[in-house]
Amino acid sequence: MTLIHLRQRRGLLTPAAGAGYQYLHTRRQPLPTCTPTATATPTVTLTPTPDTRPSQCANSTAVPYPDSHSLVTDCKTLLKAKPILEGSGSGGLNWSTRHHISEWTGVQVYSYHVTKLDIQYRGLTGKIPTALGNLPQLDYLVMSNNQLTGSIPAAMGNLTQLKTLALGHNRLTGNIPPELGNLANLQSLTLNNNQLTGSIPKELGNLTKLRRLYIDFDN
Repeated sequence: MTLIHLRQRRGLLTPAAGAGYQYLHTRRQPLPTCTPTATATPTVTLTPTPDTRPSQCANSTAVPYPDSHSLVTDCKTLLKAKPILEGSGSGGLNWSTRHHISEWTGVQVYSYHVTKLDIQYRGLTGKIPTALGNLPQLDYLVMSNNQLTGSIPAAMGNLTQLKTLALGHNRLTGNIPPELGNLANLQSLTLNNNQLTGSIPKELGNLTKLRRLYIDFDN
């Protein structure tokens, strides 16, 4: 008996004279090509769903109390101010909804309001945010010894509860805004070691409770 072993080849085995069997190679016929028929893609119109989620501060770890609307507002104000303050530097401000607002860097809360903000020596390289003028119960604001640039916002004059304002040892430029004369409760004002120009506004004469004033100018 003759055994024939085939190695993955395709063809026909046919008898051959004197040789037992011979292998005849056959060419495989190509499969017909199928051309897909184009079909129109149906158009679907999506109607946006109104965003009913709470604000990023309300009912979060930062402000877990549902009725503390004033603290929610202060929380949103600080989150808006954070990137403006930090500028290109790391800043070291942990202001985030992942932390309770009373644990935020330099922030002190009293009676559901932010009352103190002490962020000196934080490597801040941005500007003083106008939004900080929206903290109605703030009585202590210290941002000294950073690298803040730009001018002092006129909105600082909205902080009528402010007793201490310290912006010294930065790179602030421009004039002292006359709106600072609205700070009727101000007792200490520190603006020295900046690049301020101009003169002391006459409106600062309205600060009858002022006890300490530190100012210098480039000219």
